[in-house]
Amino acid sequence: MPTSVHAWAQSDHYALALGFLDNGFDFFHPQTYALSHQFPPAKDLKVAAGITAVDFPVLHYVVAVFMKVTGDTSPWIFRLISLMVSFISLLFVFRVINKVKGFWLALIAVGFVMFQPIYVYYQNGFHVSSAAFNVQLVGIACMLNYRHFKVQKAFYWGIVFLTLAALMRFTQIITLIAIFWAVLVQAYQERKFDKRLFLIGCGLLLVGAYFVYNKYLSYLYGSVFLGSPLPADSISDLLVQLFRIGKSYLRGFLPFMHLLGFIIVISLYLKQKGRDIKVDEWNLWLLFSFLGTTMFTLIMSWSLSAHDYYSLDTWLAPLVLAFIYCLCSLNLEEYKTGIVGVVAGLFLVGTFSVALEHQVRKYDDKVEIRGADLTIKNFTESATFLNSLIPNDAKVLIITGTGWNTPMMGWQRPAYRIAWKFEEQIPDYLGQDFDFIVTQNQYFEGEVIDSYPSFNSHVELLDTNEKVSVWTKK
Repeated sequence: MPTSVHAWAQSDHYALALGFLDNGFDFFHPQTYALSHQFPPAKDLKVAAGITAVDFPVLHYVVAVFMKVTGDTSPWIFRLISLMVSFISLLFVFRVINKVKGFWLALIAVGFVMFQPIYVYYQNGFHVSSAAFNVQLVGIACMLNYRHFKVQKAFYWGIVFLTLAALMRFTQIITLIAIFWAVLVQAYQERKFDKRLFLIGCGLLLVGAYFVYNKYLSYLYGSVFLGSPLPADSISDLLVQLFRIGKSYLRGFLPFMHLLGFIIVISLYLKQKGRDIKVDEWNLWLLFSFLGTTMFTLIMSWSLSAHDYYSLDTWLAPLVLAFIYCLCSLNLEEYKTGIVGVVAGLFLVGTFSVALEHQVRKYDDKVEIRGADLTIKNFTESATFLNSLIPNDAKVLIITGTGWNTPMMGWQRPAYRIAWKFEEQIPDYLGQDFDFIVTQNQYFEGEVIDSYPSFNSHVELLDTNEKVSVWTKK
């Protein structure tokens, strides 16, 4: 099941896949189990179905198809598909760099990506940021193939994959916009129209069209997912958020071994090229990627500091672009193959060790089960108890925090949710017509009674199993 860091967000994505099984694979009306959303619709729905705005849900749809074929909705299917997408993308990168610079530098490039702690954590998880970045990696590999071997078809496929990545996770449109500007600048310098701009423009229009449709879904049905900027409140707040981003990313995104490898490769590149560095399409792409990512960081500083998976949507792409560009530009003829192999081996062992330590710490270094993990555990163990009390057609309200779909990971039933702003929402929702109300015992005092002391005067206890309690309105 979704667990550890951001299990609440991963639960939402797992619920989306399960939602396609329930809605007859209606791709353009994705839904989760949460009938009330973090961002409600413009008008109250007469009948809520859990439909939510979300970026192009192709990953969730594919997972649902595999679940349908296998007859199994277990989490391992979602995890396996995410893992396979990762391996395929890394294989694309390896094959291209192997053709350009040989086996050892190809291994270094793949290790630099694969053993980023943040990458390896989400590599077999449920969050779409990982799969979208991997699709973008395939696009980058195609572009590298085009740059070094002038294979026109590779450029077209690169744009297809970069467009798909931006559809899956809108933030990744930064890379597509960057390459559009790079080609445009080159065309301006040469004073002639580049037909590739038409293809990139089509990709941008396609992403923009789905973005508009997504806003339409949000207007009609609301959304479980964030769909608007979250800038800092002030300059001082921005500085605090940037400090948190730097602190977080240097630990899980660019730890010492990766940072050292990055600095060495960049330094060797600058030393070898010296004043011979020329402005070409690839480094223009790099420049615009860094500019776009920096602008997005300033606009969405709060989200980047609070959600580590945003690094997969933002800074990892230009970082990998820079690393691969410099790596493939190095002239290593003066070094013996054995020396390069030893350096590559040491780098891989070091980065793997860092990734392993982070992975073990995130999964095994828990003093106690709490938060989203405890919520999923309690509702999983209480599913039979809840089903024995609550009919399938009942209107149910669940009051507990840790995200919108986490309780329903174990109890796979649609339900209305109060997951935040308890002081406002509990009295509001208790005025509505619900057949049953479910609370989580361990968080009952802090989430319910402290937020609404008169809760017990409006409801009466039907039953409890010491993990969850079921109430009915008086």
